[in-house]
Amino acid sequence: MIKKLYPILVLVLIVTLGVSACQAKPQSTEAPRGLSLPQSPLLAMLERKSGLITYVGDDGNIYVVNQSGTNPLQITKDAKLTQANFRRYFFPTWSHDSKSVAFYSVSAKNQADLKSSIFTVGSDGKNLVETFTSNARLPVYLSWSPDSKSLSFITSTDGSNSMMLSTVPSSGGTAQTVDVGSPYYWDWQPDSRGILIHTGGATEQDKSARLSFLSLTDGVVEDRLGLSPSFFQTPDLSPDGSQMILATNQDGKKSIVLADRTGRVQKTIEEVAGSAAFSWSPDGKRVAYIASTQAQNIVRGKLNFYDVAKGTKVTADQDKISAFFWSPDSKQAVYFAIVQEPVTTPTPSKGTPAPTPEDQPAPETQLYLKMYITDVTSGRSTLLARFVPTRDFFQLIQFFDQYARSGTIWAPDGQNLVVAAQMSDSQGVFLVPSSGNTEPRFLQGGAMAFWSWK
Repeated sequence: MIKKLYPILVLVLIVTLGVSACQAKPQSTEAPRGLSLPQSPLLAMLERKSGLITYVGDDGNIYVVNQSGTNPLQITKDAKLTQANFRRYFFPTWSHDSKSVAFYSVSAKNQADLKSSIFTVGSDGKNLVETFTSNARLPVYLSWSPDSKSLSFITSTDGSNSMMLSTVPSSGGTAQTVDVGSPYYWDWQPDSRGILIHTGGATEQDKSARLSFLSLTDGVVEDRLGLSPSFFQTPDLSPDGSQMILATNQDGKKSIVLADRTGRVQKTIEEVAGSAAFSWSPDGKRVAYIASTQAQNIVRGKLNFYDVAKGTKVTADQDKISAFFWSPDSKQAVYFAIVQEPVTTPTPSKGTPAPTPEDQPAPETQLYLKMYITDVTSGRSTLLARFVPTRDFFQLIQFFDQYARSGTIWAPDGQNLVVAAQMSDSQGVFLVPSSGNTEPRFLQGGAMAFWSWK
């Protein structure tokens, strides 16, 4: 299986770096593009800095930089983006105390010599530690424990369709196999003593699909919940760990539900015809969710904000939403709509014969993301940017509910966001002001970026 992935990985490298109760009904404030003010060159130097950004550069290495985008700290220096002998680093992830970054690498001298590694490093570039390495297991996703002492990760395994969930001390040590399943999604308990897992997909398609708590304090002890998962990816525990949001299929009724730690359903938030994705607000007062009308890998639908205490709902004023991320203060959310639009072709010059209808090729299309910000109490939204995502960023959108458990694109002060995109004739990492009053600003060339939590 690993050997089969090798050509795909090389293609990913080339494509990535060559360009992923009561309801309010507000009015949209989507404005024509071009009304935002250009960024002043001095703004990057004078504005107040908030946290740090880690990103994969366009050379395949890991970097750390502040929001000015100047003088980035290069963490790794040995990436090679050649087909025969390559090494590339992926998805840097901040620890919750924002003192360290974890990331993984894939390297190979040839098709028979594939190696993967997981690293941690201080935000200052010091104390680089290889915490895990394998010639048979390929990392897919990393997630820090809330106490920033451990890493959890899943790997694909040669000769198997299953994913293996493991944990390892962030300072290095022996990796512990925790569970096996496919597909595999999870959320850490706030006390770092266990993990809430969902594996096997929906019971409508796989009777072995399950929802469980895995205690990690004394070996691995599984406490299976008496609920059947429906079409969703990642479960979510409330910030205090006392409740969880799930999508279940109970007696043929598919719903997004609020349950306690034992799996007892406390509230049905909404019945769902297809797939769903959801996330608690940082303050634990609301749940945001998207409910698709069909069971599909990428959710697409309205974005709703459910007040847990009041049992009321506000809906954002745009539809066909596929991903969202809460602001640090829980008052706003940024969300993304996937659009496919024709590529503009040049107008033929005078004297050039116009092609006949049968000679005209089918129009080419391009995938774009529309990025909005909305107030969660009114649902009123503003368009922040429209761009072509890098392959890595589009992967973030596809699996946003899992990546939102381990990373953020928001600055700690909520004033800016970071995306990896092609826009304004540049490709790389961009800072997007959450006010919508100024245009996005190019920071550095790169494929993927995350902001620190603090």
